[in-house]
Amino acid sequence: MKSHYTIFQVKPGWMGLVGNEKGVQRIYLPGLSREDLLERIRREFPESEEGAGFLEGPRKELVEYFEGRREQFEMPLDLSRATPFQKRAYGIMSGIPF
Repeated sequence: MKSHYTIFQVKPGWMGLVGNEKGVQRIYLPGLSREDLLERIRREFPESEEGAGFLEGPRKELVEYFEGRREQFEMPLDLSRATPFQKRAYGIMSGIPF
């Protein structure tokens, strides 16, 4: 299944999402320039293409979070490319309250 990405800006900086129709595969938190973020996404997901409608919902949730208007996320995740460590970490993090 082909991955897609989107890069967008929130108050702390540029963020990126990579995902497919099953869900979000990677969230890149603010910290890199737009150019560095794009380079990292292309290196880690070389087959990915920019843009896809299914990333709009997760993008909107993250924008709302950084604007202080969201405390819970509903975006689906696709952990098929995650390492066993990442899967364990995601499981632990999902239990941390806001």
